[in-house]
Amino acid sequence: MPWVKGDIPLVNSSQSLGVALTWKVSDFIDRDTRTWKAGKVRECFDWDWAKKILSMELPLDNEDDFLYWKYHPSGRYTVKTGYFYLSKELGSNTTICVAREQEFIKLIWRMNIPPKWKLFLWKLCHDGIAVKENLAKRGMSTDTECDRCREGEENSQHLFSEDGKQGGRWVSFIATLWGLWKARNARCFRNVVGTSSQVKDFIDATIQDHEHFTYRAGILSKEEANGRDDPTLPPGFICVQLGKERTGFDDFRVEVDGSWDRTTTGAGIGWAVKDNGSGGEVGEGG
Repeated sequence: MPWVKGDIPLVNSSQSLGVALTWKVSDFIDRDTRTWKAGKVRECFDWDWAKKILSMELPLDNEDDFLYWKYHPSGRYTVKTGYFYLSKELGSNTTICVAREQEFIKLIWRMNIPPKWKLFLWKLCHDGIAVKENLAKRGMSTDTECDRCREGEENSQHLFSEDGKQGGRWVSFIATLWGLWKARNARCFRNVVGTSSQVKDFIDATIQDHEHFTYRAGILSKEEANGRDDPTLPPGFICVQLGKERTGFDDFRVEVDGSWDRTTTGAGIGWAVKDNGSGGEVGEGG
């Protein structure tokens, strides 16, 4: 036990280790005078260690030896100080959060959510959930391959990010953020009182938009692969076919834009017809 200034004293070479294991600190203290038994200390310990022991101040009261945990003022062990010892003193692989991450973790415990959610988020922040990779690190014999995509090991980053080619979890996460943003804008600009059901509607609508977007992107990719003579579209503009079956594009395109002033409530719109090949303007108005 490290009882001499945080270290274990070196026993004198003339002493038996079997006997030394039975020694107690009280064996080297004279209970009547409350001083060290200097002769016995020098006899049992290495000379330099004996000097360190004799330089230690003895307590004034007569108490029996007890285990003392130096990482807590009371001397008693706590889980919190034990965690501190493992993460700081031993340099373990435990995640060391920066100040901002620590504030986020404190926020988790203050949130008005079920305790099991708090514990889950706390474990997720410290990479402590029982994904396959973590189970393998703990000595369990298990296949670490992701059951969903079969393209990587199942760890926290893989499980809650791209997950192979699918990326469905990212879509749900971004759709949730977008739904919260839409609910905020409805509250600020239209005085709509936000509810959880309204946020859910925004999220569902966002996911439907994404599905439509990926469906249309797939169609356009097939059309490009077939060598369609698509026009040169400016960024952010949508090509619309009017008046006849979509079998090709005409030699011109119409660009339209508009804006309004919130203070004066004035609005305006403008249009321009451009040659599809050269990009030169054929006509404009507003």
